[in-house]
Amino acid sequence: MEKTVLNYSIKGGVFQILWNLVFVVLGVYLFSQTNFERITFTFSHLALPVAAVLFVIVYGIKAVMTLSNFHKKIIFSQEGIELNETFFEWKDIVFPRVFFKTEHTAKFNMSYKAFYLTFVYKQETIEIKIDDYDVSENEIKELLKKYTPKYTPSPMNEEKAVYEPIHDFNQIITLDQYYDLEHEDSEEAIKDVQKLAVKDLGAVRRFCENQLFVQPDKVSFVYYSLSEDEEIDKWADFLSEEFCRVYQIALNQNKVKELTPVLYEILVENITLYSADRVREALLKGLES
Repeated sequence: MEKTVLNYSIKGGVFQILWNLVFVVLGVYLFSQTNFERITFTFSHLALPVAAVLFVIVYGIKAVMTLSNFHKKIIFSQEGIELNETFFEWKDIVFPRVFFKTEHTAKFNMSYKAFYLTFVYKQETIEIKIDDYDVSENEIKELLKKYTPKYTPSPMNEEKAVYEPIHDFNQIITLDQYYDLEHEDSEEAIKDVQKLAVKDLGAVRRFCENQLFVQPDKVSFVYYSLSEDEEIDKWADFLSEEFCRVYQIALNQNKVKELTPVLYEILVENITLYSADRVREALLKGLES
């Protein structure tokens, strides 16, 4: 059985261990500077040794925990994804994709982008921080294309699709066609849709409204393309409004089964709080009704 094994990043792990050991050594040094013969139980005398002990314990534990991560691995196969001996079957995996979160380190007051592989498994959202493994976000996307059953090309269609640049709405491709493209072409297809949206977002909105039931796969690809933008906040209002609109249509017309695949492609987890609140309100109203 063919499979791909992704190991925990030794380079990144070693860097984290060394960084934590710097603070452990600092704690040992501070502790060594304590004059226990003259120490009294006052704040000024206890502050230094207490801080030193905390440095040694906290950062020592972090170093050991990082060391224990070296055995972790992600295994992709035709049957599913295995994460640290926990197996997720493809038949129960919904909405696999790669997305980024802007994370903040309070210690250094810095923000950075962290990439995650996420999917819904038996109604539970699973998030795997792929920055911790020897793999890039683009490589994860290719593995999803390779192993996910619905994205796997049939034996009769072994030739890769030839990409034709998207200049207007008649040329928009479906999600299935997107997953058949080579990586460079698939990224170009996403950028072409984003360019259409930059040029005329109103036209994109009308396309999605008019083609929701006629060409749902193409509408799904529009939502997917905008959701893949690293600067997703510029599409926050549009994606939130579209999610609420499609969700309401699904409820009102009893089309939940038909429109759920479309809703899956609208990524709202990573947009601004205000826009995300509108989506949550729509979901709550739907549940109440």
